[in-house]
Amino acid sequence: MGKKKIVWGTCWLREETELLCLFMKRAANAFAEMGMDVYTVVFDAAYKRDEKEIKKVKEDIECIVIRNVCEIYPNKNYGVAIISKIAYKIGADYTAVVDSDWKIEDFNKFINNLLYPLLVEEQDLVIPDISTAAGRCNVLIGKPLLELFYQEYADKIPTAFPGAFLGKTRSIYEITSKSTYHFDWGGEWDIIADSCKMGMKIASPVLGMQNIRHRSNDSKTYDSFQIWRACLEDLTESRLSHLNNVHECNIYEDPFAKVVLSAEMSATKQIEKLIEWSKCNNISKTQLQLIYMVLLPLAAILDDRCDYDTLIDIVTDAGQPYERDELYKVALLVPHCVRMAISYSGKSFEMIRKSAANCYGRHFSKWNVKGKEKAMGYADAQILRMVL
Repeated sequence: MGKKKIVWGTCWLREETELLCLFMKRAANAFAEMGMDVYTVVFDAAYKRDEKEIKKVKEDIECIVIRNVCEIYPNKNYGVAIISKIAYKIGADYTAVVDSDWKIEDFNKFINNLLYPLLVEEQDLVIPDISTAAGRCNVLIGKPLLELFYQEYADKIPTAFPGAFLGKTRSIYEITSKSTYHFDWGGEWDIIADSCKMGMKIASPVLGMQNIRHRSNDSKTYDSFQIWRACLEDLTESRLSHLNNVHECNIYEDPFAKVVLSAEMSATKQIEKLIEWSKCNNISKTQLQLIYMVLLPLAAILDDRCDYDTLIDIVTDAGQPYERDELYKVALLVPHCVRMAISYSGKSFEMIRKSAANCYGRHFSKWNVKGKEKAMGYADAQILRMVL
């Protein structure tokens, strides 16, 4: 039996060249020690980058570099689609995409624990558990969405968006090559949702990854708009019906929770009620995340309210924009907000999907079907030159 092949890929935007190269070399060395054939792939997500940086990467590590030639952001999942296509073309058994800005103390242990579920336990996909570092997207969107629409996987995937995954190449390629796969942050949800619908066996080991950054409110709000769009565009009618079985929390002793849970109305009206309530009560920076990450995107998709800036200003915090312990309490309110937003939107199931699919520009990014086809055409030309 021959060596197992793995493609180890990353999407490179602002990471320092030295950090990127060190991260990829450490991985390649760990795979070599395990007796695997590893192919390193770097998707250069920057539209224009100093050629000296590209040259340094190519000289420092043995890798395939695919250049981005489209000025559309975010584009991480455009890179994921490229990496998975390369893996499929070279016949790799496994495909991994990992953000190179994770801090990893023991790289060999990290690689071993990442591979173990696939090599030994015969799982199909590894979505690392980063609960100790989980932030707004995982706590306010990822976990609630699984609990709302994919209950059978809710306990198996503690963090839906860890910035890393490893899976069987054929399955990953099947997901990322679909015309409905989003090249913006929505692609993070596509991988999870399609894996669930395909009945894949998913493992979520703790790998010792440490978060070393916090992004601003406006940056993370972009993520949330795109993830919610992907979710609502992807829903089936049977999955949507799961809302009827949602168990909502009962924490009325908290004043903020009380006003949220009493709001049986559309997403826009929920926002307006919270704004009115805030005039006489303090809303913490963590409680504001419920508006930024959940209600604003739902208002845009379900109520056609894309003039979010007339509803509420997004406060940009240079420091940590929320308190982690409080974030978990706020997350308990998300199922109610979602159920009410959908119920009072006045939209049928098909109208919701159509509305989500038609969201474009501003917070929803500028990717569309024609743009994706054009971008993959540019990537295919590069792949053809580099991969026989």
